[in-house]
Amino acid sequence: MSGQKCIGCDTPIPYGASQCPMCGAPVQVVQPPESPPSQQTQQRTKTPRNICKYCLMPVPANTVVCPYCRKKIGMTLARKAIAVFFILMVGSCIIQNAKKSDTSSYPPAVPVKPAKTPEEIENEREAKQQDGAKMLCKTLVESSLKAPSTAKWPYYGDFQFAHITGDEPNVYGVIGYVDAQNSFGAMLRNNFICKFKRVGKNYEFIEVVNE
Repeated sequence: MSGQKCIGCDTPIPYGASQCPMCGAPVQVVQPPESPPSQQTQQRTKTPRNICKYCLMPVPANTVVCPYCRKKIGMTLARKAIAVFFILMVGSCIIQNAKKSDTSSYPPAVPVKPAKTPEEIENEREAKQQDGAKMLCKTLVESSLKAPSTAKWPYYGDFQFAHITGDEPNVYGVIGYVDAQNSFGAMLRNNFICKFKRVGKNYEFIEVVNE
C-alpha cells in the first residue's frame, strides 16, 4: 500500500494504482520525496511481476484476480493441473479410437487350409467319377420305365458302386432299384445294374441290366 486513501470512499489505494479499486475514482498521483530505497522496496523490485491484460497494471506473478480491475487474469495451479489432465485424457481417447478404426478397416484373417495330399486328391476325383456314373445310370433307367413320372427312387446314397464279379477285372456297376408303375398301373420294384468299364481313371458306360 502507498498510504494514500481514495478521496471518494476513503479506501486505501494500492501502490501505483491510477484509480480506486472500489469506486473507480481517479487517484491523484503524489510524488514521494526522493529517498534511498528501503529494504522493503528492494524486496518488491526483486519480486517477479506480470502485466494485467485488461488494465495494464503491474501485478505479482501467478496472480489469479487483478487487484485493480478485479478481472480474472490467470489460473490457479490446481486448475492448470486439471486442464492438463483433461487434455491428456482427450488425446488418449482420440489415439485409441484411431487405432480401433485402423484395425477394423482390414478384413478378418482367413484361416489357411492345409494342402491336400495326393491320396486325398485322388479319393475326391474317384468319388466324383462314381457320382457321375450313378447320375447317368438313374437317367438311363428312368427313360426305360413304362411310367417314369410314377418312379420312386431310394435315397441317392443307397446306390452301390462295386466291382462286378464274373466279368472282366475292370468292369464295375451301379446297383440299385426303383419302384414304378407298369403298363397295367401296378407299382412294381425294378432292380437294375448299370455296367461301366474303367478306362484309365475314367468310367465308360456299357449297358443297363434289369433283374
